[in-house]
Amino acid sequence: MGRHMDSVIVDTEDTAKACIGHLKRARYAPLTFIPLDSVSVKPLDERLRRLQGAQLAIDVLQFDRALERAFVFICGYVVVLLLGGGVVLMVGDGYGVSMGWDTYA
Repeated sequence: MGRHMDSVIVDTEDTAKACIGHLKRARYAPLTFIPLDSVSVKPLDERLRRLQGAQLAIDVLQFDRALERAFVFICGYVVVLLLGGGVVLMVGDGYGVSMGWDTYA
């Protein structure tokens, strides 16, 4: 989730190229674009759905299903854990952040 938190989702690669061109011409800061027609999405590890006391973030979030590829790309392996009344987001590399911004490794 982290590195794509500020990414912009667009419909096609052509739209992304047009946006990048506009940003360059206007001398704006660069942005990362995620084109839905060409984004590479890895299949989810279904074993993560069977974890006790945890859910995949993709199963917790509410979003338009037309954007599903983008959401799987952005948060595919983020797991939401319920720990002692609090929620912790865990990412694939074992790093976690609680709602109170405590970190776990």
